Amino acid sequence: MISTIGLFALAHLAQTAPLAGPPIRITTDSSQRAVIVEYRIADPPAAASHEHHGSHAAHVQRMVRFTSPITGWFRAARLEMFDAAGTPISQRSLHHFNLLNLSRRQLVHGGVERMFAAGQETEAIELPAGVGMPVSSDMTLGIVVAYDPSQLPPGSLVRLHLHWTPRNTTPRPVDIFPLPLDVNYAVGRSAAYDLPPGRSERSHEFVMPISGRMLGVGGHMHDYGVLLRLEEAETGKRVFELRAKKDSTGKLISIPREVYGIAGRGRKLEGGRRYRVTAVYDNPTGAMIPLGGMGEIGIGFTPDDMDDWPPLLASDPDVAGDLAHLASFEDR
Repeated sequence: MISTIGLFALAHLAQTAPLAGPPIRITTDSSQRAVIVEYRIADPPAAASHEHHGSHAAHVQRMVRFTSPITGWFRAARLEMFDAAGTPISQRSLHHFNLLNLSRRQLVHGGVERMFAAGQETEAIELPAGVGMPVSSDMTLGIVVAYDPSQLPPGSLVRLHLHWTPRNTTPRPVDIFPLPLDVNYAVGRSAAYDLPPGRSERSHEFVMPISGRMLGVGGHMHDYGVLLRLEEAETGKRVFELRAKKDSTGKLISIPREVYGIAGRGRKLEGGRRYRVTAVYDNPTGAMIPLGGMGEIGIGFTPDDMDDWPPLLASDPDVAGDLAHLASFEDR
């Protein structure tokens, strides 16, 4: 678990910069090697994006961009939330949260890199000291906050804690990159889909662009989710499976994480090979739930050769579409 002791105690060592207007504040504490990103909920702007996800109420999305305040490696992330009076509130009040790297593209799906994603069930993430996501002060980052205004009224605060490893660390940490996979990905559109009654599956196939190794995996589903699976499409050989933890009514509690030899070589994904990601649900309501399904896997991926990573090109229609979609609910 990430320690928060002393993050604000040594205020004279911290650098605090309000960016992109009043709703966001970035605090960098070098003594604790911590970056704190705070987003204050304001009245929804007229241009804010609204979406419906099945049993979830309509939610508002907002995006704010900022320049990375550090060069090094992010190795831990944790969310916390407060009401307008400063009282801690449950993460169940949040629909989802993303930390974006607007300076690098995703590996499989078109669009910019999603460095960290959290839903209602996502716990804190902390990597071992020898592993980290590389970040530099010339990168443009961003956050996306999606929430139900009835759950997070004006004045509520969403706070992201990021811990980093300094750039002069010896030995140098192993570079790890986020590899998100979605069963219903579409640029500029929600990945949710209509969930039929009973047991159902939804899959997406893709060709792995480059070779590398998985060091860890996690996932995100909605209520009544059963499992997430990755397999080789041609042979059906299972790469891994994540079974959801649910309560007695089928409501989602959590999706497990698996770690594959952080100190070792991890599990191989082969460039040029076709894979299939699948989400399995069991909807006991007897009725279709509009936009009630979602299946996302997040992989910590180390490429064999980073030079093979596809470049971020503004001429790429998927990248352009993703940036236009994000800009549609940007909070300036």
